Amino acid sequence: MVIKEQIKAENLTDEEEEYLKMCVLLAGDPSRLKGSLPHVPSLIERKKADIDAFTRRLQGITKSISRYPTSKSRFDVLVKALLSELERTMGQSGNGSQSQAHRLRNSVARMLSQKSMGKTANIREKRKRRNYL
Repeated sequence: MVIKEQIKAENLTDEEEEYLKMCVLLAGDPSRLKGSLPHVPSLIERKKADIDAFTRRLQGITKSISRYPTSKSRFDVLVKALLSELERTMGQSGNGSQSQAHRLRNSVARMLSQKSMGKTANIREKRKRRNYL
């Protein structure tokens, strides 16, 4: 069963849901966790243990997902590989082209950087808006 379905199958009360929410959100900071957890008198030890188990599982899922490589990091690796290949190719063509290779490398890096792409997209959007008005 998926964890979402398991939590639904527990039929938690509003108090228990609040307790689960606070446990998950504040689990990384034990001092805040102790001070801000709602006191739930109706919470049985077994139910509390179940909720704590869900908390630990949700934290584990979150940690493992945050370690997945993102598309940006894969893109950065690709750009670095392309730039090093460009440098190697330009470096073999002769000593006079070293400065040219360096300039080309910098311009390609600037063009492919996420910041530059965002600025370019914003400029294009502004131009389109002006043309429509």
